[in-house]
Amino acid sequence: MLWRQGYSTREMEPAVAPPVVGNLLQGPKIDGASSYVLLGGFDLSAFSELAIWRKLVEEAAPSELCLTLYFLDSPTLKVHSNALAVTPVSLRHLVGIAEHAEEWRQLIQPDRPSRSFGAILRDGVLDPLMVGVPTEESWERFRNRLMGSAKATD
Repeated sequence: MLWRQGYSTREMEPAVAPPVVGNLLQGPKIDGASSYVLLGGFDLSAFSELAIWRKLVEEAAPSELCLTLYFLDSPTLKVHSNALAVTPVSLRHLVGIAEHAEEWRQLIQPDRPSRSFGAILRDGVLDPLMVGVPTEESWERFRNRLMGSAKATD
């Protein structure tokens, strides 16, 4: 009996990031100018996968800026309210709803609405870029890049 399906991470080649524009649930507008860890999804149901990514990033590099963005087509006030409901108050300044969903969807090519991705965005390039919850091996590669970039900013 299979209790749960195993993780399968798709590791993509470095890619130029589509525009990162949107609004955080609390705080300033997202302008995409800085470098940070970007966790994303295309539906609020990606929350579970994104929580795994966030936990791993926070444990590996707690001082690194890590934004979680939901790339949604035409978000409504109800979607914003639902995003607030699933986001702890302590993270609302790091979670937002972003525009340009179709460009991001074409880049990531999610296999289902709840699919997440993780990337390090630096100088407009996503590297590494991983789709799906990370396996131990893919997380190790991501973490090594993350730790390398955290040392470079110290």
